[in-house]
Parts: sequence; structure tokens; C-alpha cells
Amino acid sequence: MKSLFTLLLSLTINAAVSAQSGGFAFHPMTADGALSISTQGHFLYWENPDSVYFNEVYFSTDSSLVANLDPSALLISGLPSTVYDSVQIAGTLLNNTKYYWCVAEWYLIDGNVARGFNIPVWYFYTVPYVGYDAYSFDNGLQGWQTIGPQGMNNWYWANTSHTPNQPGEMIFGGSPSFTGTSFIMSPVLTEPAGFELAVDFWYFLDFNSDTASVGFGITTDDGASWDTLWHLDATGNVGPTLGSTYEFTAPGNIRMGFYYKGNSDNINYFYVDDVFPVVPLTIGAYPPSFLKAKASYTEKQVTLNWNPGYSIDPILGYRVLRQEGLPEDNNPYVTL
Repeated sequence: MKSLFTLLLSLTINAAVSAQSGGFAFHPMTADGALSISTQGHFLYWENPDSVYFNEVYFSTDSSLVANLDPSALLISGLPSTVYDSVQIAGTLLNNTKYYWCVAEWYLIDGNVARGFNIPVWYFYTVPYVGYDAYSFDNGLQGWQTIGPQGMNNWYWANTSHTPNQPGEMIFGGSPSFTGTSFIMSPVLTEPAGFELAVDFWYFLDFNSDTASVGFGITTDDGASWDTLWHLDATGNVGPTLGSTYEFTAPGNIRMGFYYKGNSDNINYFYVDDVFPVVPLTIGAYPPSFLKAKASYTEKQVTLNWNPGYSIDPILGYRVLRQEGLPEDNNPYVTL
């Protein structure tokens, strides 16, 4: 399965945040409330206040154990004098599970060791189990089902390649002629309600006349009703191109689907390939950092450099944005 990670880099110079003195740990990474965290090899990061003598990390699926600093939930301890700012979680976490964690800071005050108070408890969710594969259509339609009500024979598979992918693609053809709406839908994607999901796909629309209308959506009732996530009214050939990633919150088990709507004589073919459900990245182990901009007056260009960052799954790319004016200006960011 492909993983798609979109990371936003803003050309903004922020004032340095001074370290907090006393109190509790702050700036947790994984961010509090993060979704879809890897079940293996995950790191926890945080920042410590000044003057911490040693600290402890508590971690559990039971929030009360963490909140009460129960010894059974102790993940790592710096006793008597080690201050940690990260820890890797050993073993494999459970899928689709909420984990709680906190950092207890200890201070040396007047020769006595005392623990900080009002310790925040953070949490994250691991990646849910998903019972589906990506759809590359290399050898067939992989269980996709035409449901009509019109155009039952207009969807089919062919060992062709009209997008820059391996041969084999799903096709809608304008013949036989009909006027109405024709759907084709995927097998069931097993999703917990409230899970954040996204989908991308490649397509090419071979136009014939007038307006050719196609779209993509999801259904929770086996095609009786649809929630449209993407629609295209074409008056000429479109693509081949990668459809944008369409993010949505799954209401539970769903099916994905494509449709043609209108007079089928208006289109020659609609080719679809590499339909990939993906999990949007909440936050990586190391986000991009140290962004630098260098202007060249001779070449009339600005060169950007940054530390690429790291995540458990490989980063596939970045999205770089630019804002005109000063950082405090309320101008919109434009994607480069």
C-alpha cells in the first residue's frame, strides 16, 4: 500500500520560545490526540523545563494508571539524576488503540527531591486495522462491482495503460449508449467510525462531445446512496493526471466508487488506475526543520534548503508554501 505524507513548510521566522522554568514537560511529540500512529518503533518526544533533576515516563492504555503514576505504567525512569527528552516504545502496540502517557519531572529543592505537580496526560491512537489492499488493477478489477442503474456493461478491465503506471486499468466506455448514472464500487473497506482516511488515484478522460461528467465518492449502504468527494465536468480531454488526495472521516465500513453521469455518447473513455486509500500523517517522529532561504541576484531565484525530517514510513514528498509580506501579515499562503 502506498503511504502519502503531506508536510507543510511555511517561510515564517518565529521568535525563539524561551524555556519554561519549573512545572511540567511541554511540546509533546507525538502531539496530544494524534491519530494513526505506527504500532512499531514509535518514539515519544517532549521538552523539559529548566532545572529538572531527573524525570520518569508513564505509558499505558489505562489512563488512570498514567494519571496516578502507577509503577505498573512506568516506561522509563531517570532516577537518580538522568533527564530524558525522548524514548522509543519497545515491542508492538495494539492496532486501533488509545495510549496514554505523561512525563513526571523531579526537582532538587533545598536539598530535597520533589516531583512537579499538575502533570498533563497526553494520548494518541495507533493505526486501525484495515482489511483492504490498494487497487492497482494489474490483473483485473479486484472485486469491484458495477451497480448501475444504467451502464451495467460500460465498466470493464483491459490490459492497457493510459496513465504512467503498469498496464492494467479500470475503464468506463461510452458504448453502449444510455442516459443516466452508472456506478462501479470497491469491496468493503473495514474502518472504525471516525477514522481519518484519504484516497488518491490516477485517471485519464478521453472526451467526445458536449460535457462528460465523472466523479468519485463513498457509500455506507452498498451503493443505495453516495457521498461525492470529487466531480469533474469535462469539455475536453483531461489527464493523464493524479487526482488530488481526498480526505474524509469514515463513518464506519465503506465502499469507494466511481460514476459516469449524463449521456454516455459525450465520452469516449474514462480510465482509472492505482486507487490507493492512505492514512494522512498527523505528525512525524522528526518534522522538517532548519529551513533556509538563499537569494541569488545573478540567477534571479531563491534556493530553499531544509533538514528533511523522518517518519516511521518513508516520506514521499513535501508541500512548500509561500506568503507575501511579513510573518505577522494576514496574507494567504500559496503552494509552490
